[in-house]
Amino acid sequence: MRSLRLVPAFNRWKEVSSGLNFTARVDTGAAVTSLHCTPEDCVIEQASEDPWENLGKMVRLYVENRDGARAWIETKILDYVEVRSANGAEHRYRVRLPLRCGE
Repeated sequence: MRSLRLVPAFNRWKEVSSGLNFTARVDTGAAVTSLHCTPEDCVIEQASEDPWENLGKMVRLYVENRDGARAWIETKILDYVEVRSANGAEHRYRVRLPLRCGE
């Protein structure tokens, strides 16, 4: 039987490629999580105005944690999805970021 690790409601997560630490609330009802990034801090390789044409392209994201530390993270655009919240719905790119818990 596999052992399970308990994660507190708020925890520190390290984004592996940049080494930046983030404090985040764990939402047990969420299937995925998000990281805020402004359009000015998002650079898509050979970007198209049609978001669907950007799938599979590399994207650079300039992110900042609560301590003010900033770093570029490079990853691939996997999907373009509708995200629903209490404020309505919007479309966002989905990317994969390797995270390490509790560092």
